[in-house]
Amino acid sequence: MKYTEFITRLFHLTVLVPALFLVAAAAFAAEQEGVVKIAEKIPDALIPVFSNNGTRNAVLVDKAEQRLYLYACNKSGSFQKVFEFECSTGKSPGAKNSSGDAKTPEGLYFFIDKHPKRDLSPIYGIMAFPTDYPNLLDRMAGRTGNAIWLHGTNKPLQPMDSNGCVVLRDRDISRLDPYIELNRTPIIISKKISFIDYRSDIGLLLTGLLNKWNQAVSTGTYHDYLSFYDPEYLPDINWWPEWLKVREKLDEYGSLSFSSSRISFFKNDSVYVALFDHDLTTSGKLFRGGLRKLFFIRKGAGFTIVGDSYQAPPENVSPSEKIHPFPAFIRTIDVHKEETPEITAMVRKWLKAWSVGDIDAYARFYAEDFTSDGMNLEQWIERKQYLADQYEFIRITMKNPKVRKSGDYRIVTFVQNYQSSGHHAVGKKILTLKREAGQWKIYQETWRQM
Repeated sequence: MKYTEFITRLFHLTVLVPALFLVAAAAFAAEQEGVVKIAEKIPDALIPVFSNNGTRNAVLVDKAEQRLYLYACNKSGSFQKVFEFECSTGKSPGAKNSSGDAKTPEGLYFFIDKHPKRDLSPIYGIMAFPTDYPNLLDRMAGRTGNAIWLHGTNKPLQPMDSNGCVVLRDRDISRLDPYIELNRTPIIISKKISFIDYRSDIGLLLTGLLNKWNQAVSTGTYHDYLSFYDPEYLPDINWWPEWLKVREKLDEYGSLSFSSSRISFFKNDSVYVALFDHDLTTSGKLFRGGLRKLFFIRKGAGFTIVGDSYQAPPENVSPSEKIHPFPAFIRTIDVHKEETPEITAMVRKWLKAWSVGDIDAYARFYAEDFTSDGMNLEQWIERKQYLADQYEFIRITMKNPKVRKSGDYRIVTFVQNYQSSGHHAVGKKILTLKREAGQWKIYQETWRQM
């Protein structure tokens, strides 16, 4: 090799190769930077909140693109896209306003039920998820219609081909199914999804507002409470006088505080939604008040509430307790502080009368219109007398008694351990009590073996 050729190759190795390496490294860094920026951009409907126990997933629908997206929330409170599918929305463009207009609504809704294939017509595919359209804001705006579902289909998917529902291919809704949590997973339907950079300030502002709103209920006046609501939206306030009496009564037992758990925030157009469990803590005891939704809009530098809806816990079966959480809280507190000791003492006396075989005393614990297992009171007592005569001894104990209110009734549940000379069983006893002649009486009685 000639000397000049050797120098030329050495130049390539010592100058050009490192330069190419730097160019490649810069390109790689730029590419990675681009990925980070893309990852940081999320739909503006999703508001990060620093909580690891809120809503885990969100479904978004872009009507313009006929696309459905699933985003998952990680432990840091930020959202990441899991997957996206083609979808089909209503045949008519625009947001739904009335029944039969073949339009898909635009707004923020929640899945409230799930129908398996066996319960569906073939046109709905292998499963369907009804939504809560029309929600509170829709009803306030006079929008009508119902049965807006997310469902599969038994035919080829075509864009804008439904009567208002959101439709996926069966294979895609099957993939989506495990990510849907009823009453918590939202479906946010937009004319066009907007993507923005990750930001946490809105979530922090709304969290602070929620804390102040809870404080107003705990210790403020009703003027303090109403100050969080838009003047054009008047929430139900009829419960406040009774609530003040309960607050004064609770001063004897210690402090009380309302709080929000499993908090999630979402946005649709100019409306922000807070979804959370509403809880009350007093004297070290936690009372669950059900699922709450507050609807906010921007007002000046802050927010104001323009809608307030409530979903009672499943165990609160009385329709009156599904109207608003605070009356439900009031009833719960009254039961715990005043009625529970009285009721549990009554149940213990009832069990003792049965254990010692005092059937006359035992019978006096029952309401005149008592029924159980197809028997009226007379038949029930005759049966108990027969059993008492059969066994040398009967011993019944109660464990973990709980009392709750259901309208005018009280529901008592406990673990019953039944022992006699001929039988032994452990099960869950449920007593329904009613007031009769100023005393709690057993109106219905059920038992289920554990």
